[in-house]
Amino acid sequence: MTFLNAALAFGALAFTVPLIIHLLNRSRFKTVDWGAMHLLAEVVRTNQRRFRLDQLILLLVRCAIPVLLAFCLARPVWTGSDGAAGDGPVSLAIVLDDSQSMGAPRDGGPGGETRFDAAVEAVQNLVAGAGKGSDFAVIRAGGPPVGLTDAPTFDAAALRAALETAEPTAGVADLPAALELALGTLAGMSHADRELVVLSDFQTGPGQPGGLATDAADAFRRRLADLELPPAVTLLPVAGENATAAAENLSVDGLETPDRPVGAGRPVRLRATIRNHGVADQTVRAALFVNGAEAGVQSVTAPAGGTVAALFVHPFAEPGTHAVSVAATPINLPAGDALPGDDVGRATVRVLGRLPALLVDGAPSRKPLAGETDFLSIALTPLSFGSATGFAGDRNDGQPADLIETRTVTRGEFEPELLTGQRLVVLANVKDLSDEQLTALTEYVADGGSLLIAAGDRVDLNWHRERLYADGAGLLPRAWGAVVGGDEAPSRVLAERFDHPALEPFNAPPGSLESGGDLTAADVRRWMTVEDPKDDADGGRVIARLDTADPLLIVESFGRGTVVQMTTALDADWSDLPLRPSFVPLMQGLAATLATRPAPPSTLRPGEPAVALVPAGVEAVAADTPDGRRYSVRVTEEPLDAGSEATNDDAVRRLARFENTRLPGFYEFNWPNPDPAGSAPDLISPARFAVAADPRESVPGTLDAEAQAGLADALGATLVATAEEYRARDDRRRHGYELWRWLLAGLLAALLVEMVLQQWFSRPATIPAANGGETR
Repeated sequence: MTFLNAALAFGALAFTVPLIIHLLNRSRFKTVDWGAMHLLAEVVRTNQRRFRLDQLILLLVRCAIPVLLAFCLARPVWTGSDGAAGDGPVSLAIVLDDSQSMGAPRDGGPGGETRFDAAVEAVQNLVAGAGKGSDFAVIRAGGPPVGLTDAPTFDAAALRAALETAEPTAGVADLPAALELALGTLAGMSHADRELVVLSDFQTGPGQPGGLATDAADAFRRRLADLELPPAVTLLPVAGENATAAAENLSVDGLETPDRPVGAGRPVRLRATIRNHGVADQTVRAALFVNGAEAGVQSVTAPAGGTVAALFVHPFAEPGTHAVSVAATPINLPAGDALPGDDVGRATVRVLGRLPALLVDGAPSRKPLAGETDFLSIALTPLSFGSATGFAGDRNDGQPADLIETRTVTRGEFEPELLTGQRLVVLANVKDLSDEQLTALTEYVADGGSLLIAAGDRVDLNWHRERLYADGAGLLPRAWGAVVGGDEAPSRVLAERFDHPALEPFNAPPGSLESGGDLTAADVRRWMTVEDPKDDADGGRVIARLDTADPLLIVESFGRGTVVQMTTALDADWSDLPLRPSFVPLMQGLAATLATRPAPPSTLRPGEPAVALVPAGVEAVAADTPDGRRYSVRVTEEPLDAGSEATNDDAVRRLARFENTRLPGFYEFNWPNPDPAGSAPDLISPARFAVAADPRESVPGTLDAEAQAGLADALGATLVATAEEYRARDDRRRHGYELWRWLLAGLLAALLVEMVLQQWFSRPATIPAANGGETR
């Protein structure tokens, strides 16, 4: 215990004043002889002890009054057995929940202060109330946890400035990971007095802070117990009392776009799933935006507690990565819903210009559909073929909009110069190639080109094995074996789930819009077997087989390019596959996948890095974020997959990577175009990325008081309701508990007791009379 005004504590010596007065009064009396004194002798003998006890009690009360008054003025402080830290510096780590649900109004209804606003204000108060020399670390818990600053800081002003620009993110609060990061950060901070404060709305549901699993809580307590300097842990809920129940809220749970790039000018189906989290049906205005401009509107009704789909069809006229969003506005709620941040679904659509493909026909024919590549040419350019024959149908611009643009040549017409600018080369039943042709084709694939090699009756097996396979070092993934099969017992494609992007449409249910048809219905009468790869050769990956277990399609990387080996012919001589409806989506899928370079994903989860492939000559990229900021991102080079058969020293890819994608919205990379000729059409600036809100954040219900107390108990933490309560508790912990209020109450009580006792002890005594009555 300590005293804030220790000198005044000496005033307690004033207790001697009533003691001295009492002693003096006892010594000042006279003996007076009185004739009737003998009548009181019995009374004195009977009440002498009581008189002495009364006087003693009064004396003690009167002595206590100056003591209590002196201690009250001295302001004693209870500091406990360990003493008080006083105004010394602390290391303060704050876990700040900046997930999507923190953008909801604090008290549940639309409008007003948000939970995140309340949390930021609380952080500001905590930082302002810390002692001089304290260091701080704020851990943002929305999405992958990350520090608000690069490292713990002593600069409270800089921390407050960073908080003023912070916004809720699109991710889910990962409380276990944030707590682990906070403990690790505290371990490297400066002071022995350490505090950990968690500011969250404690949203309910799986994966939410309020749904923290028991094993995660137990792991945190064990981690806390193992620390040499464990911090004091405090939970501070920032949601209001009316926010425990889910409020009226609409959300766009997802925006479905094509998985693969689409051709310019072709209509694209877009599907937005709108969920109504409320208890009443809602009429919703769903608006489609493309690159920020409104492109379509429709009205749908979202049932209470259910979902509704808003379907749009939009043709993308220009190549590039397009930003697509659907905004859902509840018409029945003029003030808006409880969580506006999830009312928009975002995605990207990658649109390609026409991709040139060179078809080398090894068995040309003047007869219709008799050439080796005739069916393939029609399958790759169905709209152009329909336009030429009058069966193209009604298109938006009246022009063909095929993704692939083909050119067919014979083996003799195949010149190395024709490879310039091509995105795909097809060798269809080609007997062999000259040395010049083979060298040019090898360099083309190694530099990033794509090649499809199809079998046929004109293939020179010896040349293909010796030159094109070359003991596993050549372009052919596996050496040809023998021609097998027959008209009497045709084989079929093995029914299985395909895992290659080109074959994904054949996994969809038959008859659905996404289905590529029944690939297993085609009869394959003849095909070529392939030899097993040698030990030191890759041999590629089989992506489709026949029901005889022989490979049908094999894919392999070569340098920066890709080669696909097809074991049957592309015409109708060896199979009826070209006559089947599934042939068009099969060839379209293979050609589009091969002709487009694989690109990193552009529709991202919150916190997932945005990565763009950039062309040679670009050293830096400008990254624009949803909050209007611009960052400069350096371009780095990374080697290709170690499994690729690189044939030159340039087998690298150039990447621009931006890590800070926590905010919902669109991110855009821009760079100058070093190739005005456009030889790399899939590396066109700008590159766009979409970050959408996590659907789990769309139910803003929070834990009630009892559940919050249970969570605090599970974490070994103290639960406080407000920042003011935290400051009061921290003040008592650091400075002790002042006792003057209790002493003042004791002083007033002592004065009252003294007055009552004085009146009670001074009342006339009643003694028994000789005649049996009473005498006063």
